[in-house]
Amino acid sequence: MFNLLLSAALLLAGDGASAGIAGPSGVVVYGSGLVDVRRGAERFGPQTNRIVECSTEQTWCVKGDVIQVAVPKACDQLAVGQRLEVDGVRTQVLNAEDGDLAARIIMGATQPLYLLGSDDRPWVVYAYTRSGVIGLFYTLDRETDLVAVAREHGLAGLNGTGPNEGSAYWGLVTLDAIGACSRSS
Repeated sequence: MFNLLLSAALLLAGDGASAGIAGPSGVVVYGSGLVDVRRGAERFGPQTNRIVECSTEQTWCVKGDVIQVAVPKACDQLAVGQRLEVDGVRTQVLNAEDGDLAARIIMGATQPLYLLGSDDRPWVVYAYTRSGVIGLFYTLDRETDLVAVAREHGLAGLNGTGPNEGSAYWGLVTLDAIGACSRSS
């Protein structure tokens, strides 16, 4: 399965023209979910959906069915409780993890790790570091309020959700992530 996804990502990468928000290829894979910013498509589960890049001068932004997140381009502009809104995409910094819990639970997590989400879309929470969105907690049935779990219990609470609660963690498979930030504004 991994080889199939990697082959699909390389095939979609094409000539390697810069896509900005998603690195040089414009293609990012989370678990078995594929996001192709250049072609404007995402695939999580059986359906392919349209996505639109809505970035501004100060904010990375992508708007799709599953991936819908806005983050500042400068790393030093993140704080718990902060809200960003770009082109109808609302993102809030729900929690931050600066202990080693993040590294134990999420492969590739650096410190600090921020949990991002929106009350408009409570079935998805993004794991975010300066490298970008390195994974997402997602419920296919859209029943579990992962935003409330992340806000109240942080990563430890999200780690307690899983297939029994209808959710799963979809970790970054490719080298590039969506929305990597620079160290300062």
